[in-house]
Order: sequence, then C-alpha cells, then structure tokens
Amino acid sequence: FPVDVIEKIEVIKGPGSVLYGSGAFAGVINIITEKPEKTGVTLIGLAGEEGALDATGKVSYAGDEVSVLAAAKNYTINDWETDWSYFDSILLTKITKEVSITDTGTGGFVDVNYKNFRVMSSINQWQKFYAIPDFASFFQADGNITMKKEFANVGYSHEMSDKLSMDVNGSLTRSRARVTHWPGYDRDSHEILGEVTGFYTASDELRLVFGGTYRLITAVEHNEGFVEASLDADRYDAALYTQADYWVNDTLKLIGGIQGNKVEDIDDMGIVPRVGVIKYLVPELNVKALYSSAFRAPSLHQVYLDFPGLKGDTDNTSELVDTIDVGLNYNKEKLQGSVNYFYSQIEDLIYQDRSNPVDPVYANGGELTIQGFECEGKYYATREFLLLASALYQQSEDDDDNDHVTPIPEMSGKLGVSYMADSGITVGLFDNYHGDFDSIYDTVDGNPSPEAYNTLDLNCRFEMGKLSTASLWEDVTFLVRVDNLTDEEIWLPNWQMLPGQSIPVTQGRTAYVGAEVAF
Repeated sequence: FPVDVIEKIEVIKGPGSVLYGSGAFAGVINIITEKPEKTGVTLIGLAGEEGALDATGKVSYAGDEVSVLAAAKNYTINDWETDWSYFDSILLTKITKEVSITDTGTGGFVDVNYKNFRVMSSINQWQKFYAIPDFASFFQADGNITMKKEFANVGYSHEMSDKLSMDVNGSLTRSRARVTHWPGYDRDSHEILGEVTGFYTASDELRLVFGGTYRLITAVEHNEGFVEASLDADRYDAALYTQADYWVNDTLKLIGGIQGNKVEDIDDMGIVPRVGVIKYLVPELNVKALYSSAFRAPSLHQVYLDFPGLKGDTDNTSELVDTIDVGLNYNKEKLQGSVNYFYSQIEDLIYQDRSNPVDPVYANGGELTIQGFECEGKYYATREFLLLASALYQQSEDDDDNDHVTPIPEMSGKLGVSYMADSGITVGLFDNYHGDFDSIYDTVDGNPSPEAYNTLDLNCRFEMGKLSTASLWEDVTFLVRVDNLTDEEIWLPNWQMLPGQSIPVTQGRTAYVGAEVAF
C-alpha cells in the first residue's frame, strides 16, 4: 500500500464488533488517508543493496468542489538465500535444501471526492515465500505465493439536519491467492458490503451512532494436488447496531452499545454488547472501565472446504470473546501516558484439529484466557525531540491449564525517538522488542528455534530547501532508511501445524538511500 497517502492511523483497542462487525476481535486499525490541500506531484525513490527498491509516486488535486488523491508504489527486497528443513513423511527423514525467499509487491490507490460523494479504490499485489512442511519429497514442498487484493468503495454523506447526518457506503473487496507448487491451490473470494450509518446529536451530553450492514461473501478454491478438490460456496450476514455516549456531568461519561448479527447457516445469533465508564479525576487524568464482546464468524474455508489434507465442518460456530479493560490515562501538552489491565476470555476458537493425521479438520476448540498489562507513553522533551515507549506483558491459558497456548512472548516493548529540526533535518529511531518464546516452540526440524529479537529501524530526512539557499534544491529531500539496523535474522513458530517447526520471516538488515521530489 502506498503509505505516503496516509494522514494518520487510529488504533481502537478492545473488541469492536458493536461498530465494526465480525473480525473486530481484539481491536481495530483505522487507516485515514489525507485530503488534498494543494495540487501537485511527489516522486519518492529509495534504492538498496542487491536490487532492493522502494518507489512511490503521488498526485493530488485540490479544486473548489473536486479533490483527487492518487498514488502507486513498487517494493522489492533482495532475495534471501537460506537453508530450510522439513520432514519427509515417506522416507521418514529430515530434508534440508537451499531456498530463495522472495519479497516483492506493487500497489495503487485513488480517492475522488465531489461535494458529498466519494469514490475510493485500491489494488495491492505481493509475492512471498510459501512452504508446505512435513510432506513427501516427491512433491515440491516450497515455492512462492502470490496474493492480490482489490477494493472499491462508493460513499455518500448527507446532513439531514443540524443534529442528524447519514453515511451510505457500498464496497467490493476481491482477494486472490495462488501458490506455485503442491497443492497448487487457487483461491478467489468476493465480499460485497452495504452499510448505512447515522450520527445523531441529541444534546450536548448525548450522542448516538446507529446503523446496519448487509454483506454477501463468495469463495472459490481449486486445488491441483495429488487429489483434486474444490470449494465453491457463498454466504450472507446482516447486522444492526447502535452505541450511545452520555456525559452525566463534566467529569463522568457513560458508553453503551449493542449489535445483533445473523450469519447464514450459523445457528448462533450473535448479540454483542459494549458498556463503559470514563471518570475524570482532574482534567489531565481519567480512569476508564470497559466491558465489550466480539465475534468472528467461521470463514467459508473453515466450513465448506473438502480437501484430503484439511476439511471444513458445517457444525463450526462463531468464535466469541469477552473483554474487561481497566485503565488509567494521563494527557497533558508535553506528556501523555496510560496503564491498562485487560482480561479476555475466548470461546469456541477455530483451529486445525490434527489429532487424526489422516483426516485433519477445522474445529471449534475450548476456552482460552488472555490477560496482561500494557503501559505506553509519549513525551515531547523539546520542540525538536519526541520520545515514545510502550511495554506489554501478557499470559495465555486454555481450559486444560496449559500455558503459552499462543506463540506470543510474555514480554514485548517498543521504544522510539525522533529529532525534527527547523533546519530541515529529521532523524527517527524505532526499536521493536519481542521477548523469548516458551520452550514448547523450540524446533525439531533443524530450522532455527524462535528467539527473542530487536528490530531497530532508522529514518532520516534532509530537506534541501531549508539546508541550502540554491533554488535548484528547493523541492528536494534526500532520504536515508535502514530496516533492521541490528541485522537480526528472525524465524517464528509455524503455528497450528505440527509442533517443532519454524518459518523464516526477516532476513536481516536492508539499507536504502534516495530522494523525494515535489512539483
């Protein structure tokens, strides 16, 4: 995706099915693209070692009634040559081979606004390494997967009165996936979604959001492996929802919402509530307590797939989660921070049941509990310096008292610092730390075991229009970027497959230099 069109990213924590429907299980990431304020063209090109490339072109037009934003991106990182091991289920021996891991993609985006109408579309395609471990050597067990996502949305907004406004949206999403080797599957799904949303300001104290959605999903999958199989199914779902925010007084805010859902061929009627309270102790400090539920309907793949290596089950029901989130938040001009405790109980998780290796199947599991603490903060030390930090501690346990049932470290943290000078120099460093994995994720297939790691990224901008008096450089910015500065090679657990496997994820350091030119 051409990230240079993004104005900001909102992270809405906690289950969000009341407003966002199926899949808003642990949170929602809302990407908000910028609105053109001027007409112009921006070209960004970064070149790295061994053919690595990151190039973006952006065009914007800001008229009196019409605005247009369009961008395209091409990304290629140099191939990663490494050894990969798997278990030959026929010869009953470990096989090690050298593989070349590809990572490349292209994307485009366009957004057109005319009065109250909006048309937005994007197309993204990327190619990655894809492997089938624990299979016979006479099948090619590794190769590439090509994934493609196409999206289009048409929207209309209208103010019915000074208190009531309405949004109407219709969208189409198409997702494709194709592998180059066994089992040779080709997946193609379409999602058509219609949504009507209303915003009503009853008074200064009370605001309401309400609406409804209808969605139709179709999926086709064809496998050309040892035994051919196919999936051809469709399903609709519908929902009605509402949420209210009410200020009891200047320091106390109440939140309440509910959504009702109907998913075709799924017996359970998903009713998900959300209630919360926010109390301001002083203007800068508040305490919040939130209870919310969410659901995730089983995919068509998990219900209707009929393939010898893995089958769906029509008896699968929706996954459900209930979460309690309690937090303390501080917000002042130079310092912002929060401390949160969360407790989530998940029921009917869908997993790959491989207890019968001859006939593995998607099935609903038992209960899973995840709880932990999160701390995060932001500090503006000066006008030039910004510090960011967060830490997360979490544990998982199933209803059989097994710990570490998800391949997520107990400890993780992030630390960032940026310097932005009036002279036109910007330097940013951001570190992402993941702690040690439990020993149950150690490998037995010969690949590296997952370990704790840091990925430190560096971004530098040198705006020549501020650094130089020459008019030639007025609209030129030189760029330096280093991904994974510490040169960490990262392997992660191959979750939900047979135990003791890992997969290659990050090859190490990649450095880029380039320029941004605006016209």
